[in-house]
This record gives sequence, structure tokens and C-alpha cells, in this order.
Amino acid sequence: MLPGAYRGGIIEGQGDLRGHDVMGVMGMMSIFNIVEREHERRFALVVSGDLDPMTAPRLEAAVARACTQGAREVEIDLGDVPFIDSAGIWALLRAKEQCEENRAGFFIVPGTHSQPKMVFRTMGLDDRLPWREPAPQPGATSG
Repeated sequence: MLPGAYRGGIIEGQGDLRGHDVMGVMGMMSIFNIVEREHERRFALVVSGDLDPMTAPRLEAAVARACTQGAREVEIDLGDVPFIDSAGIWALLRAKEQCEENRAGFFIVPGTHSQPKMVFRTMGLDDRLPWREPAPQPGATSG
């Protein structure tokens, strides 16, 4: 079998990939990034890319850093997250719990992508998580 060829959960030359998105491993996954902003102990974590088992620990670490630094509030902006799975949901629920333990406010800014919206709705979380509308963009006019 050629290196890089798929065989039952294993890509030759790549190791065991069971439980991972083979297309993602082969170069189709989105680039993941978190931009961390802080002002007067209010932290905004602007997430972009897929929130999955490979990236969820990075979100959890960013929330832990904010709480360690005495956050009064943590806002997670999912505006540019096209995909979320159970690991991403778990990371958000753990973030909410961690903020509560540290007496920090916790909010999620929803994205516009359809897949995360469907996941939140299907899991009954669209009414149970603390959502916040996105802040107006600089230079934007209203009404």
C-alpha cells in the first residue's frame, strides 16, 4: 500500500486515525485560532476554525488562563466556528463551570454557521447556555 493511502482507520505512514476525520487529517480541516483580548479583567476569546477533539483543549486552556488571571467575565465568540462536535460542546460546558467556580461571568456569542446552530438546537442547549449578541463592528451603522 502506498504511503498516505487509507486502510480501515489507518493512513499508511500516518499511524492510527480511528475516531478522527480522515478528510481533516488529509488536509481539509480548517485552521484553528483563538484571539485573546482582555480589558479590565473582561476576557474575550474569539475562536475561529473547527472546535473538535484536536482543538477543544486549546479553548479549555484559554479559559483556564483567563480564570487564573482573575477574570470578572469570559466571553467566547463562536462567530467564525463552522463546525463543533461533542468535544467542543464539552469544552464550552466545562468553561461555563470553570467560570462559575471562579465567580466570573460567562457568555457565548453565537456564530452564523448552520452546523453549530443545529448542534446546539438538537442538544437542547440553545436555551440553556448564556448567549450574548455580537458587539457592533466599528464603523457599522444601526437602523
